[in-house]
Amino acid sequence: MDGTPQYKMLLCHRRASGQSLEAFHRHWREPRKELVLELQQALGLERYAQVHQYCRWNPLYQGVRFTRSRFVTNLFARQEGQQIGPRQDRRTTLEERWDVVEELVYPSRQALVAALTAPAGRQAGARLVEDQRPRVCRTAVMAVEVNPLIRPEGGLPPVTTLFFLRSRPPLDRAQMTDYWKNSHSTLFASLQDALVYSAYDQMYVRDGEDLTPVIDALGGSTGTPFDAVARVAYDDQWTLAKGFLSPRTQIANLKLIKDEVTFIDGGRSTLMLGNADRFSAGG
Repeated sequence: MDGTPQYKMLLCHRRASGQSLEAFHRHWREPRKELVLELQQALGLERYAQVHQYCRWNPLYQGVRFTRSRFVTNLFARQEGQQIGPRQDRRTTLEERWDVVEELVYPSRQALVAALTAPAGRQAGARLVEDQRPRVCRTAVMAVEVNPLIRPEGGLPPVTTLFFLRSRPPLDRAQMTDYWKNSHSTLFASLQDALVYSAYDQMYVRDGEDLTPVIDALGGSTGTPFDAVARVAYDDQWTLAKGFLSPRTQIANLKLIKDEVTFIDGGRSTLMLGNADRFSAGG
């Protein structure tokens, strides 16, 4: 590799009311997948993947989500003397519980911009927006720079946690991501054995004049932007489940939360847990 960071466009979807989760996932796994692969050349894709949220009643999801809930993170924040951010309105909180996240993968920022600002790329983006519009109540579109900190041989395992992060006041995005990249990542890596995860990526949300038309081509985004996305992957659900029964894992998790509240606003961040499906070569 030449050191150029990989970029992704993340398309985060919350299904519209009246649709079952099963039907929503089925559309994305079948017709939507076929549409994206049909448009792969026009979109300039290197790879394409989807992450599908498990059922909301899944006990693993409920357990992971509780550890990063507003109640828990604010409790730790007060203990650490951190500022408590404003409460996010309930509608936004519910609509940001994503059902499907699509990953459009590019070898570089330049390749991403060139592909999606070309006429063929804009037309392909419009077809994706047309397909998703009647099926979603909210979509967040973000360009992210990928920092793959821990990757196993053989590619990413399927069980995936995506944690969409907003910075804790008074930190801005740059301050938050600087601490996350240069300090918190060291702590997280040191706890890998206790936390039993297999892969860890940091993804930094990027903006700029070159990326604005790209985001617009994919339907734009609503609400307050996220600042970063953490990806943690596990070999299987059983590995993750065993962690809830392990004192060592729970102690490591408490260490993480204590550090996270210094730079993450847990009440305005959102977490999903699901399976990653990859439809083209690569990890």
